[in-house]
Amino acid sequence: GADAVCRSGASDTFDPEALRRCLYQIRGDDGAAVREVLLPGFDHGVGEPMAGAHRFVRQVHKIVLVEGLYLLHDADGWEGVGALFDHRIYIDADIEKAIDGIKERNKVIPGYTLEEIEIRCDRVDRKNAITVRGCRDRADIIVASGPAPPGAG
Repeated sequence: GADAVCRSGASDTFDPEALRRCLYQIRGDDGAAVREVLLPGFDHGVGEPMAGAHRFVRQVHKIVLVEGLYLLHDADGWEGVGALFDHRIYIDADIEKAIDGIKERNKVIPGYTLEEIEIRCDRVDRKNAITVRGCRDRADIIVASGPAPPGAG
Protein backbone atom coordinates (compact mmCIF):
# COMPACT_ATOMS: atom_id res chain seq x y z
CA GLY A 1 0.00 0.00 0.00
CA ALA A 2 0.83 3.67 0.06
CA ASP A 3 2.32 3.42 3.55
CA ALA A 4 4.77 0.75 2.42
CA VAL A 5 5.79 2.97 -0.49
CA CYS A 6 6.34 5.92 1.82
CA ARG A 7 8.01 4.19 4.79
CA SER A 8 10.05 1.25 3.52
CA GLY A 9 13.76 1.86 3.95
CA ALA A 10 13.49 4.57 6.60
CA SER A 11 15.80 4.11 9.59
CA ASP A 12 12.96 3.29 11.97
CA THR A 13 11.60 0.49 9.75
CA PHE A 14 14.58 -1.79 10.53
CA ASP A 15 15.31 -3.83 13.64
CA PRO A 16 18.66 -2.53 14.93
CA GLU A 17 18.26 -4.41 18.21
CA ALA A 18 18.16 -7.75 16.35
CA LEU A 19 21.28 -6.71 14.40
CA ARG A 20 22.97 -5.70 17.64
CA ARG A 21 22.24 -9.16 19.15
CA CYS A 22 23.70 -10.88 16.07
CA LEU A 23 26.81 -8.69 16.17
CA TYR A 24 27.34 -9.42 19.88
CA GLN A 25 27.11 -13.14 19.11
CA ILE A 26 29.59 -12.82 16.23
CA ARG A 27 32.02 -10.64 18.19
CA GLY A 28 31.80 -12.83 21.28
CA ASP A 29 31.42 -9.85 23.60
CA ASP A 30 30.58 -10.69 27.21
CA GLY A 31 30.73 -14.44 26.51
CA ALA A 32 27.95 -14.14 23.91
CA ALA A 33 29.96 -16.00 21.22
CA VAL A 34 28.12 -18.81 19.50
CA ARG A 35 29.30 -21.25 16.83
CA GLU A 36 26.78 -20.17 14.22
CA VAL A 37 24.66 -17.07 13.70
CA LEU A 38 21.86 -16.78 11.16
CA LEU A 39 21.39 -13.28 9.81
CA PRO A 40 18.61 -11.78 7.71
CA GLY A 41 19.08 -10.63 4.15
CA PHE A 42 17.06 -8.55 1.75
CA ASP A 43 16.21 -9.19 -1.88
CA HIS A 44 14.71 -6.18 -3.66
CA GLY A 45 13.08 -8.53 -6.16
CA VAL A 46 11.10 -10.09 -3.29
CA GLY A 47 10.66 -6.83 -1.38
CA GLU A 48 10.76 -8.37 2.08
CA PRO A 49 13.49 -9.26 4.58
CA MET A 50 14.49 -12.92 4.47
CA ALA A 51 15.25 -14.50 7.85
CA GLY A 52 18.33 -16.71 7.91
CA ALA A 53 19.55 -15.64 4.47
CA HIS A 54 23.17 -15.42 5.65
CA ARG A 55 25.09 -17.71 7.97
CA PHE A 56 28.16 -16.93 10.08
CA VAL A 57 30.14 -20.00 11.16
CA ARG A 58 32.88 -19.19 13.67
CA GLN A 59 35.24 -21.99 12.54
CA VAL A 60 34.93 -20.93 8.88
CA HIS A 61 34.56 -17.16 8.74
CA LYS A 62 37.43 -14.96 9.92
CA ILE A 63 36.21 -11.64 8.47
CA VAL A 64 32.66 -10.34 8.57
CA LEU A 65 31.54 -7.55 6.23
CA VAL A 66 28.28 -5.82 7.05
CA GLU A 67 26.72 -3.29 4.71
CA GLY A 68 23.73 -1.14 5.37
CA LEU A 69 22.43 2.38 5.22
CA TYR A 70 22.09 3.11 8.92
CA LEU A 71 25.04 1.31 10.51
CA LEU A 72 26.54 4.66 11.54
CA HIS A 73 23.21 6.34 12.35
CA ASP A 74 22.76 7.67 15.88
CA ALA A 75 18.97 7.69 16.26
CA ASP A 76 15.92 5.43 15.94
CA GLY A 77 17.57 2.64 17.96
CA TRP A 78 20.81 2.59 15.93
CA GLU A 79 22.80 4.35 18.66
CA GLY A 80 26.05 2.49 19.32
CA VAL A 81 25.73 0.00 16.47
CA GLY A 82 28.64 1.59 14.60
CA ALA A 83 30.88 1.06 17.62
CA LEU A 84 30.49 -2.71 17.21
CA PHE A 85 32.60 -2.69 14.04
CA ASP A 86 36.39 -2.75 13.98
CA HIS A 87 36.44 -0.64 10.82
CA ARG A 88 33.77 1.67 9.43
CA ILE A 89 33.86 2.61 5.75
CA TYR A 90 31.49 5.13 4.22
CA ILE A 91 31.01 5.01 0.46
CA ASP A 92 30.36 8.58 -0.61
CA ALA A 93 27.96 8.48 -3.55
CA ASP A 94 26.45 11.32 -5.53
CA ILE A 95 22.85 11.40 -4.27
CA GLU A 96 21.34 12.20 -7.69
CA LYS A 97 23.16 9.30 -9.36
CA ALA A 98 22.17 7.04 -6.49
CA ILE A 99 18.50 8.03 -6.78
CA ASP A 100 18.60 7.32 -10.53
CA GLY A 101 20.02 3.86 -9.78
CA ILE A 102 17.39 3.22 -7.11
CA LYS A 103 14.63 4.15 -9.55
CA GLU A 104 15.95 1.54 -11.96
CA ARG A 105 16.42 -1.08 -9.23
CA ASN A 106 12.95 -0.55 -7.81
CA LYS A 107 11.36 -1.62 -11.08
CA VAL A 108 11.82 -5.24 -9.91
CA ILE A 109 9.85 -4.76 -6.68
CA PRO A 110 6.48 -6.48 -6.97
CA GLY A 111 3.42 -4.24 -6.78
CA TYR A 112 5.08 -0.88 -7.51
CA THR A 113 3.84 1.27 -10.35
CA LEU A 114 6.28 3.52 -12.20
CA GLU A 115 4.56 6.51 -10.60
CA GLU A 116 5.00 5.03 -7.10
CA ILE A 117 8.67 4.38 -7.85
CA GLU A 118 9.18 8.02 -8.86
CA ILE A 119 7.33 9.30 -5.76
CA ARG A 120 9.12 6.95 -3.41
CA CYS A 121 12.57 7.75 -4.77
CA ASP A 122 12.06 11.50 -4.81
CA ARG A 123 10.39 11.73 -1.40
CA VAL A 124 11.58 8.76 0.63
CA ASP A 125 14.90 7.50 -0.73
CA ARG A 126 16.28 11.02 -1.12
CA LYS A 127 15.42 11.77 2.54
CA ASN A 128 17.02 8.48 3.60
CA ALA A 129 20.16 9.31 1.58
CA ILE A 130 20.45 12.70 3.27
CA THR A 131 20.08 11.04 6.69
CA VAL A 132 22.82 8.54 5.82
CA ARG A 133 25.12 11.25 4.48
CA GLY A 134 24.81 12.97 7.87
CA CYS A 135 26.52 9.93 9.44
CA ARG A 136 29.60 9.95 7.22
CA ASP A 137 31.83 11.63 9.81
CA ARG A 138 31.47 8.56 12.04
CA ALA A 139 33.34 6.45 9.47
CA ASP A 140 37.02 5.65 9.79
CA ILE A 141 37.45 5.88 6.03
CA ILE A 142 35.43 7.72 3.39
CA VAL A 143 35.70 6.31 -0.12
CA ALA A 144 34.34 8.03 -3.22
CA SER A 145 31.86 5.93 -5.16
CA GLY A 146 32.45 5.47 -8.84
CA PRO A 147 34.70 3.70 -11.27
CA ALA A 148 38.22 2.87 -10.20
CA PRO A 149 40.89 5.27 -11.42
CA PRO A 150 43.07 4.04 -14.31
CA GLY A 151 45.74 1.64 -13.14
CA ALA A 152 43.97 0.88 -9.84
CA GLY A 153 43.05 -2.71 -10.80
